[in-house]
Amino acid sequence: ERLVLEGHQGNVNACAFNASGTLLASAGVDTEVRVWGAQDGGLALRARGHTKPIAGLAFGIKSDVLLTASDDCTVRVWDAAEKARPMLRVLKHHKRPVAAVRVHAGGQLFVTGSWDGVVKLWENVGPDAKVLQTLFTGLPALRDVGLAPTMVQTVACAAVDGRVRLYDMASQQEIVTLNDPVILGYKPNPTQ
Repeated sequence: ERLVLEGHQGNVNACAFNASGTLLASAGVDTEVRVWGAQDGGLALRARGHTKPIAGLAFGIKSDVLLTASDDCTVRVWDAAEKARPMLRVLKHHKRPVAAVRVHAGGQLFVTGSWDGVVKLWENVGPDAKVLQTLFTGLPALRDVGLAPTMVQTVACAAVDGRVRLYDMASQQEIVTLNDPVILGYKPNPTQ
């Protein structure tokens, strides 16, 4: 049976499942975060806090902490299980709209990328989040970012120029430029 989750006003820019697959979060131009029961489509949480569209979101690996990235230049930390006061913290460390947020597979780190080409590596997925490193790529606006699952210091940056670049956060150096368009996080099935 197919579930259609309705309620957002305008475009939905991002969606993500929690690690257990029981919750699905969505967000978009209406500045609203919605968390749905993945099995029945019931609305588990509806929250506002951002003042401009939400561009990206990601759940923490080990909890129902949700991170949202917005055009209002902030990243917000939410507790998807807390209906009364779900917003835990506002992270105001970017100077331009934040286009993407991704949690590392290990669960303790996350990365954000903004329209001014700045990447930030954070520790502590939750209200105690703090910036570990900042990378000034010099790229045009970033559209997506990702952390290599086995190489924590390697970050991928997708920019509006149609290229993806890999950087070493420790040395602040570009490792390689990929010229073919890619969607970060996509892994094709080799059997197809």
